[in-house]
Amino acid sequence: MVAYKKVVDELQWVSDRISTQIRTIGLGLIILTWGLIIGQPEIAGPIPASLTKNLLIIGVVALGTMFCDFLQYFFAYLNSDILRKKMEIKKLDEADYDYTAATYKLRTFFFWSKQVLLFVACIWFLIVIIPFCVKAALSSGP
Repeated sequence: MVAYKKVVDELQWVSDRISTQIRTIGLGLIILTWGLIIGQPEIAGPIPASLTKNLLIIGVVALGTMFCDFLQYFFAYLNSDILRKKMEIKKLDEADYDYTAATYKLRTFFFWSKQVLLFVACIWFLIVIIPFCVKAALSSGP
């Protein structure tokens, strides 16, 4: 049996790890797409306009992921600050979060949004880049 407190602690730890990974992958995807757009690949040749357009959109989606990460922490801060103020006014040592509050719901919404956006961006990137790389490898010859 696992204690409730241990489950909550585990969720907080995992949530922090997910956020760290989201930032790392999101930033890497932004750098990679931007580098492909502005760089001139010697092996593959010039990047077609359709690929450039897709890479730009993928970069924007990755940037949206980073913004959702910021918004999640922004609303988490507001939610915690509201609870702190309530505890100070009522002189409470313990209190529960209001899970129906807009700040809590937005915090949760942006936590899931950043994961979905990054998943979409990564899958989209793979869908557009793999055929380009295969074509480049086949055309370069032995």
